[in-house]
Amino acid sequence: MTEGLKLADLIREQRRRLGSIRRLAERLGVTDKTVQDWMKKDEDELRRLRPDHIDKILEVAQDLQLEPERFSIGPPLWDPKDSYDENLAWVPPPAPRPARPFLNHAIEFLGRRVNSPIGVSPSPLTATAARITFFADQGADIITYKTVRSREARAHRPPNMYFCAADLPMLSPPVLSNSEVVVSDSYRRDLARYGVVNSFGCPSVTPEAWQADFRVAQQSARPGQLIILSVTGWRGDNPSERAAVDDWVRVLELAASAGARVIEIDLSYPTVPEASANLFHDSALVAKICKLQQRIDASVKILLKIGYLVGEELSTLVLRTAGAGLCHGFSAISALPVRAVHLGPDGAEPAFGTPRIGVGLAGRPILTLGLQCVHELALIRDREGLKEMAIVGMGGITTEQDFLAYLHSGANIVQVTSACFFDSYFPYKLRKFYDAQVRRSVGLLEEEQDIALANFAKASRSLEQELGASPDNAEPIMAAAQNEMVQWLRRKDHATSLGPLRPRPAPTMDECKRLIQSRLVRAAT
Repeated sequence: MTEGLKLADLIREQRRRLGSIRRLAERLGVTDKTVQDWMKKDEDELRRLRPDHIDKILEVAQDLQLEPERFSIGPPLWDPKDSYDENLAWVPPPAPRPARPFLNHAIEFLGRRVNSPIGVSPSPLTATAARITFFADQGADIITYKTVRSREARAHRPPNMYFCAADLPMLSPPVLSNSEVVVSDSYRRDLARYGVVNSFGCPSVTPEAWQADFRVAQQSARPGQLIILSVTGWRGDNPSERAAVDDWVRVLELAASAGARVIEIDLSYPTVPEASANLFHDSALVAKICKLQQRIDASVKILLKIGYLVGEELSTLVLRTAGAGLCHGFSAISALPVRAVHLGPDGAEPAFGTPRIGVGLAGRPILTLGLQCVHELALIRDREGLKEMAIVGMGGITTEQDFLAYLHSGANIVQVTSACFFDSYFPYKLRKFYDAQVRRSVGLLEEEQDIALANFAKASRSLEQELGASPDNAEPIMAAAQNEMVQWLRRKDHATSLGPLRPRPAPTMDECKRLIQSRLVRAAT
């Protein structure tokens, strides 16, 4: 019952809810000093508490309606020691369910209304309908089915994943591709400090198998949820552009016939050695692929998944695709290509063996790069007037604050992946956090609106006193105040439509007065 439960976090939240250590001690049937001692202990020490004490802590949590899953590490969905196929054969358990329903935030995304801006990006964790259902039940509403191909492809042999051997600082520009990262064999839960490297290749079951499974995943989605299909083309042994284009046509046709209404074209796959793995650098070829999709089914929405890209090259890609009406948005960023090494007695040795080259770095070290790319995409969107261009932020998200940072950088939707390898309940916790943030934000918006109404009324009375409270003065002042209030409400509603975490401050009384006076002057002239 307590496996994966973080007792330290649970006790701290109980203390916060009850308001004092004394109240918590009374509920737990222990002394104040006992609770104080517990709050100083680490997780291992707390797990050695008497069973009756742990039972009482859980009983109080239930009385306070604290859901245990919020304070638990979810069951692992991936064992780094097992092969890709062995991992996918394991079916996830039922997902945690909230004590009260999740809020419906009614977010507009690609012409659809989704329940929240929270999702899960494509990875082996989204390679089956059962795994997608596991995350959808947690409140992740935009989930991308793992990247598929036009033909069956096997995963690299295990191991497919390592964790960085020591704290790896968040990377910042300039970024050197294929830089060296030292990895460890040990399994680390602390993703906030350590990055993860993977080398799966781009495995894919047969088209018939993934088409059928994708249809099941779509059918399991609830109203307000969206299942995206990620696809990639390949050249095989043929280096020609014609071979690449032919395969893209094939996989896009397969995706459309599977019923995908939103397709993510994966242009960045650092764990395969093919030339198409970094296709996002070739904006001309990307534009050609987008045109192919329009010919296949123009009603399908297209997202382009890119790696780290900034500056003129990013701007060119956006203008040649979204700017030309060839795609509907971008997913940024994918894992960063690196070289993973073990430090052995003879020095650095390839972690995944030779000749395997393709390795991607994910987790917290790439957070800054992802935020920068999303921020630049948002700036380009504003500068070029591409109001309908969607941005899906991803890369390095391991905390709730990382999620907020992507929203504030301009992302419409935020998808997580690496954190779910360490804590499969991460989307659930993120949704509960976001719901709580929105409840507070809505309260602030209502409060700001009340303040604005009061300040416009005060400003009107002040102007009437200055100009004289005759009907000739009072009526124009009242009309000007009402018009300015309506305009402020419209601006507030627009800010709210960008996301409920973007409240618009109410104007002060002096600001209201200046707005009314300006309108009176304009009316007089």
